[in-house]
Amino acid sequence: MTVLRDPPAPTTVPAAVMVTDRSRAVRSARSRALATIGAVQVLAMASWFSATAVVPALDRAWGLSPAGAAWLAGAVPAGFVVGSLLSAVLNLADRVAWRSG
Repeated sequence: MTVLRDPPAPTTVPAAVMVTDRSRAVRSARSRALATIGAVQVLAMASWFSATAVVPALDRAWGLSPAGAAWLAGAVPAGFVVGSLLSAVLNLADRVAWRSG
C-alpha cells in the first residue's frame, strides 16, 4: 500500500539572509573596484617622480645646483596639478572632441 504524502514545502531563504549575501557581494565588488582604482592611481602617479629619477643625469649635463635640482623636481608635480586644475575648470573633457582610430 502506498501512502500519499504532502509535497515538501518549498525552501525559502529568509530575507535577512538574502540581504546579507547581497551586501557581502556588493562590498566585495566595491573592494575590488577600490583596489583596482588605487593600483591605477599609483601607476599613473609614478610619472610625477620622473624628474627626480633623471635629476642626477641632468645635473651632470646641465651642471644644476642643489636648489635648481629641487626646483626642477618640484616643477613636474606642480605642472601636473596646474594642468589638472585648468582642464577641470575649463571643462576640457566635454569641449574637446576626441577621435578614435
